[in-house]
Amino acid sequence: MFQRDGDYDSDDSTKRRSCTRCKDEETVQDHLVLDPLQKWRKYKKVPWKFFVQVSLLVLTTAQVVAVVNRDASYIRSRTITFEEYFLPAGATGPDLTTVDDYMAALQDIGARVQEFPETSVDYYELLPVNGTSGAPTLLLTVTRYNDSISSLVHPESVKFDSTEITSNFWVFPSNITSGTPFDAKSQAELQREFFLMSSLKVSFRLKGVPVVDGERSCLLWDVSIQLYGDTTFFTPTLTTNTMPCSVGEWVTNVVSAVGGLSVSVFILAIVNVFLVFKAIAVNMKVYAMLRRELDTTSAKKRKLYHFFVASVDKDSFSKTWSTLGIGEKLRFFNRWFIVNVAGNICQVVASCMLIFADDGQKSRITGSLMRLLIGFGSAFAWIAVVRYLEYSKKNYVSAPF
Repeated sequence: MFQRDGDYDSDDSTKRRSCTRCKDEETVQDHLVLDPLQKWRKYKKVPWKFFVQVSLLVLTTAQVVAVVNRDASYIRSRTITFEEYFLPAGATGPDLTTVDDYMAALQDIGARVQEFPETSVDYYELLPVNGTSGAPTLLLTVTRYNDSISSLVHPESVKFDSTEITSNFWVFPSNITSGTPFDAKSQAELQREFFLMSSLKVSFRLKGVPVVDGERSCLLWDVSIQLYGDTTFFTPTLTTNTMPCSVGEWVTNVVSAVGGLSVSVFILAIVNVFLVFKAIAVNMKVYAMLRRELDTTSAKKRKLYHFFVASVDKDSFSKTWSTLGIGEKLRFFNRWFIVNVAGNICQVVASCMLIFADDGQKSRITGSLMRLLIGFGSAFAWIAVVRYLEYSKKNYVSAPF
């Protein structure tokens, strides 16, 4: 009869009978008791479903780490205008009255322009202007991502064309003493230097495809920073020219690290669903065989009148099949199949949302749902693998044969 794992030596005939079959087909007892790795060692039966679950565990965990890093790991996030971003002192910029001021402004502008490949404009809003004239203010939420994150995945909301600096004259007249006011120079020298300095123009082009109220739109921003001056000071000004653009012309089909993980998770989750239903079919055959073998009439012919339910810290007690409760009958089955299928559904849906999301653009509700499903999919994968490795040796149904 079936016995708890570790008690095989109590019946030599059962042990010998089991050994004669160990190289042939799997016994019902071993099917119910042994874990996948034990079956692999004893019957050379490759546990494909177990390996798929381990792969899903690794990939879904990596998927969670990648998505969390992309969406949450940033240096700073703030809402500002273009003018405030490039000209921190205000919309028109600070008045530059010395050479030091001028050089500091140039360095600051250059550093901010160079930041854009690692910066995401996550949201924009056109603010109305007072009165009937004037251009609307472009309000941005700018997020600066960590270098390690920006090299791993693309920013979620907006990608940028390469930054183009049309002209960049780093002028520092060697004959001007540091801190010297501009009006301390002769008129001829100032005219020559002002000609060079005022020709400075830093321009670049950004493209953004934010989602506003569920609709995707595209804006093309031409940004120019010009330093204007006279004989006493310089004032940097910023000009933006906003134009509509075609989304299709801008979208690139670059498969990021998150996309690659999502494709792998999607494929393995589908494969695991088929393997789970295959395992369910095998268990149904075992269930039918147990009912047939343990039928009262068949048992009497074999002089076997009962089978035993092994329970933790309780003596074995005998029951006929008809008196066995539903919960006791369910012990013949791996009820964690439900967890496997639920996890696979979460993994498939979350992966589809990541793979087929419109250029990575997601509303806040959709993005939260996606992250929730990714988390559940990874959690279910961990539970499934732990369940494989923790087959209970104290609480399973055993039956005589």
